[in-house]
Amino acid sequence: LDTEPHPRVALEAAASAAALGSTRGEDFIGSMLRDDIDEPDMAMEAVFILSGLDTRFSRDQLLQVAGATQSPEDERRQAAIWGLGRAGHGAYGKLLPFIADKNPDAALHAIAAFGADTPRPVIDALTGILLTEPSRAPAASETLRLIGNAAVVKSLVAAAGSVRNNWVLATLGRLPPALVRDELRGTELLQRLEPMLLTAQDAHWLYAERTSSGLSLLLKQTL
Repeated sequence: LDTEPHPRVALEAAASAAALGSTRGEDFIGSMLRDDIDEPDMAMEAVFILSGLDTRFSRDQLLQVAGATQSPEDERRQAAIWGLGRAGHGAYGKLLPFIADKNPDAALHAIAAFGADTPRPVIDALTGILLTEPSRAPAASETLRLIGNAAVVKSLVAAAGSVRNNWVLATLGRLPPALVRDELRGTELLQRLEPMLLTAQDAHWLYAERTSSGLSLLLKQTL
């Protein structure tokens, strides 16, 4: 690590050292995240390495990169946000501030970084955004749709029972129809949602992902 002349090889050595608990390895990885290094592409490599290291140090470094002010062309923030999610640490609670980021690319990476294993407290926090933050509600709704598990349905149903909110209903109406119908069978709420469930993803063949993607491409044809 101290004598290797090739930055990429040295960075891989630092990654192995950090995985074994070496602060020397951690310090080297951290030094690769600076803007003034001679090998700027190594900064992105360092972010990828941090995404694969399951340590407090790596999570803290990713959060620092994700929260940094960078030019829109700098993709390190996006990579760091992605690494905090399902492709890396699964630190879903840490992603909440980024789902409506001023940089659209960063926001999209945050939304897409949530997985089906998102815990209920984080799901409830997203539902809370629907109820209290109109400017962030679209991002929270899409995030909940992508998580798309039974915990999402339960969280939204609980919110719908205490307050009437269009974003809660709209989000329920975009979840997998079978999941919603199983949870709400025989309720008045299901009757209200049925028209929306007819056009939810995978409701029928026209709304299957492959079909809708093919139709979108077809509509773009000019010949």
